[in-house]
Amino acid sequence: MLIQETFEDILQEMLEEVPGTYDKRVGSMIYNAIVPVALKLASKNLEINVVENQTSPITAVGEKLAD
Repeated sequence: MLIQETFEDILQEMLEEVPGTYDKRVGSMIYNAIVPVALKLASKNLEINVVENQTSPITAVGEKLAD
């Protein structure tokens, strides 16, 4: 099952975990600390999707299909 969660989804979910008493606006310290983590998680989700696609004979392409 492919991961459909986007960078925006991850970022929003992470920001929702921060109490409302903190400044979470774009450019704030909290926001600036969370964005790189959300980007990395989104990137890893894409990598997981690629691996999953290459392990199925229906979606595998190229050399991976022949192995």
